[in-house]
Amino acid sequence: MLRRMQEHYERSGRAVDAEIRAAMPPPPHKDALDDDQLAHAEACEVLHASFGPGVGRSQSAAGRILSNASRQLQGLINYVDSDRLKEWTKVQSPSPFVSMFTKRVVEQSRVMAKAEGVVDCPAREVVAWWVNACSRESMDASRDLEHDPAKFVLSERSQYDNVLVNVKAMPWSLSSREFISRQLAYRDTAGDYVIAFKPEPAHVKADYGSKMKVVRASTIGHLRVTPTGDSQCRLALIQCTDAGGTIPLKVLEAKIPQILGMLLRARDSFCRDEEIDADSCALMADRMMSDQQYSPDELDLLSGVKARFAALPASSFKDLDSPDPLTKMQLKPGAGSVAGTLRASAVVDADFSSCAAWDWLKMARHQVKAFFASGGIERSSIPFNDHSCAVHMQQSLGVPGFNKREAVLRFAWRRLDNVITVVSQSTDDDLYPSDKKDFVRMISQSLMTFERLAEIDGIPQTLVTWVVQADVGGLVPKKVVDGAAVGFLRYTVRMRTTFDRSEEIDARAGEKMARTLDAHQATAAYTAEEEGILDAGLGHLTKYKVQQSTTVKLQSTKNQASVWKKHGDADMWGRVVGSVNARPIDVLAFVWNVEQRCKLKVDDLEKSVEERGVHNQVVYMKKRFPYPLDAREFFSRVLWRPHGRGFLVVSLPEVSASRAAEGEAVVRARYTHAMLISKISADSTVCSLEHVMRPEFGGKLPNWAKRVGMQRSMGDLLEIQSRFQGLNTLEDWDEEDGKAVGVTLVTKTEKEKRHKRGESKSEARVRLIFEQSKGLRQLGKRYTWFQEMMSLVVRNRLRPASDTNVKLCNVKSKHARTIGGGLASAIVSNLTVEAAVDEWVARYPAMAELDREYAWFRPMMETVAQGLLDSVNWGSAMRLYTGAGLSILDLFTDLFMIYTYTTTGQKEAATSMALAVGTSLLLQLLTVYIQTKKQPVSAQVKEVLILFSGCKPGVEAYRVASKMEMEPGATLSAELMLVMTRSIEMVSESIPGAVIQCVAILRSSGVTKRAVLSLAVSAITTGFASAIMSFDYDVTPQRRHDEPEFYGYIPDTGTSRMLIFLCMILNGALLLLARGVSTAFLSMIGFKYVLYYYLSDMSLYLLYKIVRRDLSYWLRLEGIMNVVGSVLERAIVKILVDFTGVLQFRHPGELGGGVWTANVTFAFVASLVTTQLFFSSDQAEKQKIVLDEVQAWRLVLAIMGAWFLVFAIFLALAKTKYMRTFFSLRTGHAHIKGYFLDHDEDRIKMFLHGINRRLWSSIRDDVKQYTLDNWERWEDEKPEWFDQPFKESVDEDMIPAARVRASLGRRRSTRRRRSLTGSARVAGDEGEGAIAAREAREARGVENTDTDSKRELE
Repeated sequence: MLRRMQEHYERSGRAVDAEIRAAMPPPPHKDALDDDQLAHAEACEVLHASFGPGVGRSQSAAGRILSNASRQLQGLINYVDSDRLKEWTKVQSPSPFVSMFTKRVVEQSRVMAKAEGVVDCPAREVVAWWVNACSRESMDASRDLEHDPAKFVLSERSQYDNVLVNVKAMPWSLSSREFISRQLAYRDTAGDYVIAFKPEPAHVKADYGSKMKVVRASTIGHLRVTPTGDSQCRLALIQCTDAGGTIPLKVLEAKIPQILGMLLRARDSFCRDEEIDADSCALMADRMMSDQQYSPDELDLLSGVKARFAALPASSFKDLDSPDPLTKMQLKPGAGSVAGTLRASAVVDADFSSCAAWDWLKMARHQVKAFFASGGIERSSIPFNDHSCAVHMQQSLGVPGFNKREAVLRFAWRRLDNVITVVSQSTDDDLYPSDKKDFVRMISQSLMTFERLAEIDGIPQTLVTWVVQADVGGLVPKKVVDGAAVGFLRYTVRMRTTFDRSEEIDARAGEKMARTLDAHQATAAYTAEEEGILDAGLGHLTKYKVQQSTTVKLQSTKNQASVWKKHGDADMWGRVVGSVNARPIDVLAFVWNVEQRCKLKVDDLEKSVEERGVHNQVVYMKKRFPYPLDAREFFSRVLWRPHGRGFLVVSLPEVSASRAAEGEAVVRARYTHAMLISKISADSTVCSLEHVMRPEFGGKLPNWAKRVGMQRSMGDLLEIQSRFQGLNTLEDWDEEDGKAVGVTLVTKTEKEKRHKRGESKSEARVRLIFEQSKGLRQLGKRYTWFQEMMSLVVRNRLRPASDTNVKLCNVKSKHARTIGGGLASAIVSNLTVEAAVDEWVARYPAMAELDREYAWFRPMMETVAQGLLDSVNWGSAMRLYTGAGLSILDLFTDLFMIYTYTTTGQKEAATSMALAVGTSLLLQLLTVYIQTKKQPVSAQVKEVLILFSGCKPGVEAYRVASKMEMEPGATLSAELMLVMTRSIEMVSESIPGAVIQCVAILRSSGVTKRAVLSLAVSAITTGFASAIMSFDYDVTPQRRHDEPEFYGYIPDTGTSRMLIFLCMILNGALLLLARGVSTAFLSMIGFKYVLYYYLSDMSLYLLYKIVRRDLSYWLRLEGIMNVVGSVLERAIVKILVDFTGVLQFRHPGELGGGVWTANVTFAFVASLVTTQLFFSSDQAEKQKIVLDEVQAWRLVLAIMGAWFLVFAIFLALAKTKYMRTFFSLRTGHAHIKGYFLDHDEDRIKMFLHGINRRLWSSIRDDVKQYTLDNWERWEDEKPEWFDQPFKESVDEDMIPAARVRASLGRRRSTRRRRSLTGSARVAGDEGEGAIAAREAREARGVENTDTDSKRELE
């Protein structure tokens, strides 16, 4: 009860902690402490007195203070006061903003460490945060990051004086360490805050509620919090720890970041890096606009560096492959062994003073973080004045075998009018003594200029140019240094992206262009030549539709694509069709404006408009092709005009002279395309887009390169869709937006290949999508962990999934990683993506909250899961192929056993097995005929060959796993064919084969391994098929939604699902073995008894169904076919339950829960009875079976015991509320009528129209009235289920008007007349139905006189 209340009222732990801190009184002053507290404070102050900053040692004072201290504490202080401590050594800190040090020691298990750092909040709040050691945030960190076994407050004198118990986990083979410490916070006479903590005496014990193996450890520490402003303070922590026992020194040193971790967490909890950097940058930008006084040395430095780089001609630089299309990177090779000179330039969307300030602040937090992320070791700065400073850097090259590098640079800046120049040059000053033993000194100089440009729509612009030349020293090859040029120049890219406002600039440009084009279309005048080009483009669109094209699978499942190649042509045509959530004029403006920033790609070497016009322009483009292919240049004339409810855009190659430089290897290419942009309907905000293109790349390109080029050309539509999707805010998103974002997340791009250091391609893709999407950026600010979670989802790494029950308000990075990694395992354990996402959402409460909060979340995740399943199809395919493999193996083992029985003289067994296999093949051949009877002979022959090759289960599994569409003329879907194939194999091959092999094994003179293996394969195959049938039905979200009272017994967690699936397989296999053994015993008494038993059993079952008026099956059959089909279906279901116990068939529409339980129970009773009858008869001696009576009873009881044990485990794992479904006596017709009577959703109510009418004839009048009353509404709303197949399933007298019925078309009337032959109708409705049918025929006759109307209806 208490736990449920906590979960119900749970709020954000961070917010609750902040409220608690705000309500806490200020810490007491030192003068207000009592004697005990004062002694505690003075005992810890010895650390600060001995090792604090700027304070000398004082052993005598420490001795006086600790004269009455405990033995353990005295030992620590003696250790502190001893001479066994060496000098402070810096420790690698996880954060560049927290310095950590340790003193080397002689003894094991003892360590002394200190840490210093700045926290961005008032000192008093840090103290409150620290002493509240069991806050929600602190407990989360202890549990999730440090994996502490226990942490709690043992006693509390006040909010600032308590005893804390903390059990720290240690590496494997070492016991956990128990710390029981008292911590006291107060304010000293200097105005600083102090937190003193030391161990409690040994007699103080903690009760953990259970036995815990721990070793007592102790620690004494002193934290001084010094205010440095209203919103900042400096923390200095000194701590001495005795870990107890014997722990190697290296283990303790590795634990130092964890020992000092509280200071790290304090900084992270109150971090305001971006805010502080922004304030510092604004302040520095103001200073740069003021006048400065320069010394002669500073002027010499500025002029010397500028002159040195000014002498380099621009033509000597060669272009590099820049990762950013808006940043140009170049390299001038050096002479001999001298490294080359690098240059980068970019236009930054900020004022030139802000850009220069961003660069100048070398110790800004963003600069420091980037430096350490790239291998930095140490970085410090000495400012001389506002315009000059020195910077010292130590960095690792990240290559084993190379020494670390060190550089000391002197920087200076100067502003002249609208240009700010920043220079740097290596210096030999003794500012930082060089450590020649561990570091190699680098030499470099650089020039960075910031030139103010004209604003774009009020957005300031700055041209940034950076030229740098560096000698890394040592024996690093010149090629290696030049090869790292792009990575080094990424600094310019980082500056540009920091201030990037491309989205805003492109949006304003798009709005202007849309207004211009919209105004032009009313007054546009086209020449005859222009009309000819546009008509030719329209002809391409029309001509393509009549060609026999080949479908192409795109990464984006939202679009349909195909290609067509004329015989004899070297190049192909392509076509892609999709929809865009935007107005046609906006899409046209985006297509027309080729110079938008968002349309620049990394392979664009040049892009410009040569002839600019409102509806006619010439575009030049030069693209980089993969090595060793030469670059391609395109000249294209592009035109547009209004067309229907949208626009037509046509592009044809333009004849023009090449713009390639002399000696440049460039091949002329051609690109022809036509694009039709049309509004879907008059009041719709969505437009359709049809794009036909023919890229001709010139030269001699291999076919694979042409295919890649065509795929990229087809990707233009996805670029348009992503662009307009990214402009929508989170509040405007709906289900379609979620699907669009999902498509983008699983579509690979070229940009992701240029990911950052330490970043995977999937992480880069997600990061870029979040940067480009306004809605995702809003979501990322609201939930900072969401991007990381989606990176793990898209990464799709299969691993064991963990559980986390944290609510949405308390999700952190660690939880996000757990949740994101859990989707892959859900995909594995489910057949459909809907079921996988449903399991994933149900497993993690935070995702369930997101699902309730945002309507687009589930469609997005289902689209992502579908994309992941298509790219790495190990989810449903694994189970499908496993089942197919078992079926094929079962077939071949059966064939092998037929051969074995034949050669060993067991003719009867061989004949029976052959008959079973032959029956199975014959029935499957019948399904092949039904499936392919309308297909060409070649398709029929292919399917027959697949069947007789034994590979049909595998082929059907592949078709389902790859989601292949039905071929033209096919009558059954791949899913239905797979189910039919499995059912036929189970009924006609696996079950009879298992019984035959049981008889053969019992009658044989000796049990062979091959016979047992064949029997085991048959049992496992049958168990797997029965389990997967029930499993897939239950985990489907649609069925759980429609019939929650029956579906949902399988738990939602991946581990439980795996275990319950294994139990279902074993249940089916064991039941088959039990039935096989009992049938074998009965057949050896006399085969006629087998017939008597099963015929009487089946007769009683059918009689029960007849008595309860439940014989008619739910399939929609009429007349005599209803009787024959229902009896056949009921018999097949009964046999499957008898021998495999398929859980799905306890459904009221099948056997029913009560009958299912009685059936399975009777199966085991029959096993006992038949065993007793066999050994009581004289056949036991005549048959001479391999088992004596005792062994036979042991076998039967072992199978029974195993089945009941496995079934008990199944019941323990299943959801308890579904136990009643195993005993339900509800009939099928009552359940079917419940669809209409017990549900409010129209889709579920209308299930009845596709179901056998006999099952709901008693409520037909109610169904008819409801259908008539709502038909017009459904016609207006057009729900997804209200499609043509549904309309064809509805009786004509239930459709309200003759003209509405006539809209179904002539083919429906013909089919209906045929399907209704011999059907039974309710007496009171026959006349009305006939009248309605006649009215419909008359209406169709009237409407068919109009040719246009007929064509529209068809």
